[in-house]
Amino acid sequence: MDFFSAITFASIRIGIAIYNQYQNQATTEKIKAEQREIKRQELQNNQQRDMERFLRSCQLQEKLELEKHIYKIRTIRNDFLDSFDKMIHQENLETGYRLNISPYIIQHAVIPLSSENIEDTRQELFCILTGSNNHNFNRDMLPYLDDAICDLLSKYWNESSNHTVCYYQNIWDTSCPPFSNEDIENLKPLIPTPTITLTPFFSEEESHYLLSIKLNVWGMGKGLAIAIDFPTDVRFNTLPDKYTSRDIDEIIKKLVPCAICLIGQVADIFYWTNFYLPPRLPYLLGKNSISVPESVKEQYAIIYSKLYNQLAIGFQETSNTEEELQTVADIMDINMYNHPERSVQFLRSFITLSKDPSIATEAIKNSMIALYRAKTDKHADRLEDIDASLLHKSDFTIISQYADMAKKCRAVSIVPDLMDIIRRNVISWK
Repeated sequence: MDFFSAITFASIRIGIAIYNQYQNQATTEKIKAEQREIKRQELQNNQQRDMERFLRSCQLQEKLELEKHIYKIRTIRNDFLDSFDKMIHQENLETGYRLNISPYIIQHAVIPLSSENIEDTRQELFCILTGSNNHNFNRDMLPYLDDAICDLLSKYWNESSNHTVCYYQNIWDTSCPPFSNEDIENLKPLIPTPTITLTPFFSEEESHYLLSIKLNVWGMGKGLAIAIDFPTDVRFNTLPDKYTSRDIDEIIKKLVPCAICLIGQVADIFYWTNFYLPPRLPYLLGKNSISVPESVKEQYAIIYSKLYNQLAIGFQETSNTEEELQTVADIMDINMYNHPERSVQFLRSFITLSKDPSIATEAIKNSMIALYRAKTDKHADRLEDIDASLLHKSDFTIISQYADMAKKCRAVSIVPDLMDIIRRNVISWK
C-alpha cells in the first residue's frame, strides 16, 4: 500500500472511530424513526412537507449532538484527572515524560475555560513536534522546523479559521536521549486528548540513510491509535555531524509541506466529525498557500473525494465492522435529511482542487444519490433512475448548488442530468 492510500485509509478509520465513540445505533435510530414518519406523511399528503415535524427532527438531532458534546467534554476532563494521578504515581516520570509542559497546561489549551457553560466549551486538537532519533538533527535542524510549522499553523489555521491546532514551540525535551517509539507509548496514557505527533526519523537503508516523518494519532476513538511513516526525499550517504545554512534551507523546503499536509488532513477529519466544519487543507492547497507539486494536489483531491464519500454522504468502501459502518451511514442519512448544507460545504472545499473533471463528476453524482436516499428512503444507481416527483421543492436549492459547482469545475457532463431532475419534478406538479 502506497503512502497516499495508507493515509486515506487511516483518515477514514479516524473519522469512523470518532463517529462511533460517542454515538451508537440506538441514538441515531431515534432520529431516523422521526424522519421515516415525516416521509410517510409526505407521501400521503402529496409531498407537502410538514415543516413542524421537519423542524422537530432537526431539533432532535441538534439536541442529541449537544448531549454527545457535553458527554465528550466531561469524559476528556475525567481522563485528564486520571492522567494527573498517573503522573503522581509514575516512578520513572523524569525519563517517561518527554514534554516541557505539564498535562495540566495542555488540558487548559485544548479545552479552553472561557465559558462557564460546558455546552459552549469547544475541544481543540493538540499537536506535538517531537525530537528525532539523531542528536545532530535535533541540535541544528529541529528549531527551524519547529518555527516553520508554528508560523504556518498560526497564519493559516489559528488566525484565519476555526480549525484550531494547539501547538507549542520547543515542547519536546531534547536534552534526554534521542527519540524512541516508547516515548509515544509513554505519552498516550498521560495525554488523553485527541493528539497528533510528528517525528523526523532516520532509518538506515542499503546504501543511505532515509529521513521520514512518523505520524502518530490517538485519542480520537476508543482504543484507536494510528501510526504511519511518510518517506521524504531527504537522503544522506552518512549522517551529517553539522548542518549548514544551505542544508537547513533545502531540508525545511522538503519537510515542512509534508508535515503541514499531515497535520491539516487530521485536523480536517477532527473538525468535520466533531463540528461539521468543512475541510481547510484543500482550500490552502488550491490557493498555493502550501507549496506542493501539482501531482500532490491531484492526490489530495482523490483523498478528499474518498473522505467525502465515507464521512459526509455515507458511501462505504472500507472493511470495518457492520455496526461501525451502520452508525456512520445513519449519521450521514440524518445529516443529508436535516442539514444537507453541511455536505455541500464539504463538497465545495475540495471539488475544484483537481484538474480532472471526472473526480468532481463522481462526487456530485454520489451527492445527488445520497440526497435522494436520505429524503425518500429510495435507492438509485443512476441519476436518471431518480423519481423526481418524490423530492420536495426545498431540495432543489441543494440540487441547484450541485449544478453550479459542476459548471465551475468543468464537470459539465453531469449538469444536464441534474437539470433534468428539476424538469421532471416541475412536470410532476401538473
